[in-house]
Amino acid sequence: MASVEFQLSTYMRARLETWETDTSIANNTSIVHARIKVWRTNSWSGQTYSSSVTRKIQIGSQVVCDWAGEINHYASYGEIEVASGQRTVTHNSDGARTITVQAWLTDNAGSLFTGSGSLDMTLGTIPRGSSGTFSKSTYTIGEEIKINFDRKSSSFTHAGYIQYPDRSGWVWAGEKYFSGAGTSWSWTPTQAEKEMLYGRVPNAQSATMWADCKTMNGSTEINQFSVGAATMKVNPDECRPLFSDFTFADANSTTTAITGNNQVMISGKSTLAVTISAANAATARLSATMTKYTFQAAGLTAEEAYTTSSITKTLGSPTVDASETPSATRDLVVTALDSRSISTAVTKQITIVPYSSPKISATATRVNGFENSTTVNISGSFSRIEVGGTAKNTVNTSNGVQYRYRQQGSSTWGSWTNRAATIDAATGKVTTAAFTLNLDNQAAFEFEFRITDKLETTTVSLTVPVGQPAFYIGTDGRISVGAMPTISKLTGEHGLLEVAGRAFANGNQLLEDKA
Repeated sequence: MASVEFQLSTYMRARLETWETDTSIANNTSIVHARIKVWRTNSWSGQTYSSSVTRKIQIGSQVVCDWAGEINHYASYGEIEVASGQRTVTHNSDGARTITVQAWLTDNAGSLFTGSGSLDMTLGTIPRGSSGTFSKSTYTIGEEIKINFDRKSSSFTHAGYIQYPDRSGWVWAGEKYFSGAGTSWSWTPTQAEKEMLYGRVPNAQSATMWADCKTMNGSTEINQFSVGAATMKVNPDECRPLFSDFTFADANSTTTAITGNNQVMISGKSTLAVTISAANAATARLSATMTKYTFQAAGLTAEEAYTTSSITKTLGSPTVDASETPSATRDLVVTALDSRSISTAVTKQITIVPYSSPKISATATRVNGFENSTTVNISGSFSRIEVGGTAKNTVNTSNGVQYRYRQQGSSTWGSWTNRAATIDAATGKVTTAAFTLNLDNQAAFEFEFRITDKLETTTVSLTVPVGQPAFYIGTDGRISVGAMPTISKLTGEHGLLEVAGRAFANGNQLLEDKA
């Protein structure tokens, strides 16, 4: 209640009282009441009387009381009501309202009851616009979407648009329109509507969803509001690219000639090539577009831009550890990716046969460490490359093992010489018979030895040094210890002893002649 007092005469006062009732949320109205009371301000017990007093009350622009009549007051009456009125007031669109209430008393027969007063009355704010929330924070395209509204009146309804992705600001447009909703609204998209929603996110796996809404009271708009945000995701299983097959082969003619099977790879040597035919090209779904293929196998990775034409991608040489005999399998994974980065992978197994370069070892040793006669031994091994239980690799027994040499300091090598070899097919071991060469013991010689299988040649080198005897007796009477003699005999001498190192007699070192 609000009130204001005003003076009527020396001992009479009046009060304008106002109050509010019957608030209608649906109609955005309330009833404003007003009345006038008068009373004496002293203790005189006699009568205060006027035969004709006009009472007038105005609420806002509307007069709700306007009449004249007598007022008869005794002090014992205290406050008496002399006028009243009411008015139904429509609040502003936001539910608030302030209204001016005025009162007048005019004593037509005297001056006892003349005066006026007014006040600005602030009415209670009537709840108006609704707000809303999605039933959860994340949805998947195709499932039921629900909005709950906290409407302020059962007569209110709601209309709006689902926006996916959200438009900037409040926009009265979107992907799905609804109206007439009460406390909630639900939408389970049809197949056509699902396809429309997928079309809104052709390059993403999710987007933000909002709803721009209105609160309606009949045909009257109460307010505008937005509901959000929620995330709506695509269903990967529903929009995953269609991709199911590819082929692969060894594109290296050398290795396929050895294996006899382009589906078998030789570790580190074969060339793995993957083909996706035009008929097997991946197909994007639900408004996405294909972007690329990725390839992965045995340490190899590659990618290729998508095309509807047939493609062949060369990955390189797959490898496995040499211990994985007789063969190993590895996954070859080809993945098709679309514009949403959603992928479909197809996996096949490839067979890889381990391989390592052939090995060769050799020795060349002068007889007694210094003679011209030099014994040579050569041996080696190779990877068997077993396919289907059959060994496919070997070393040629007539020319698979070779050697050549030259005197140290020469720039010209001798020709390669073949050595007949014996092959152990079960183990890959290679042996040759030892042989002897006549090499001047006054010179050093450089050797190269090589072994060749069906894929590689391995070469090793060694040097045969100048002959160095532990004890030498020459036919000319010269004797040396630890080296060949280097000092010529003088004419007429019968012998000469040379020692490469210190010499001792009876435990005592002999003196050296520095001359």
